[in-house]
Amino acid sequence: MLQSHQEYEQETFANLDDSSQEIISSNFFNCTFKNCNLSEANLSGSTFTKCSFVNCNLSLVKLTGVNFSETTFTNCKLMGDNFEVCKFDFGFSPNFINCVLELANFSGVKMNGCNFKG
Repeated sequence: MLQSHQEYEQETFANLDDSSQEIISSNFFNCTFKNCNLSEANLSGSTFTKCSFVNCNLSLVKLTGVNFSETTFTNCKLMGDNFEVCKFDFGFSPNFINCVLELANFSGVKMNGCNFKG
């Protein structure tokens, strides 16, 4: 189980089910998430740098103040996520490959570093 106010570096999380959990103000560097369910989790204030999410459910997560830098989402479900409230100080540069992004809000987000494929 992921915890708030923690530092995670070069860790792999597989088959984790932290749906509806509070994982606030944590820092993830070069971490991999595989087949994880984080739906409706509160990730507010967390930072994801050089991370990858593969086959994960991140629908309806709370993203206030979250920073995604050089983070890749592959075959993930991100339905209803509000990226408008993310933090953009260090660059917002996620990559989305074959993801479900229905009802995701990107209004007001500078998309210069983002890639969408599939």
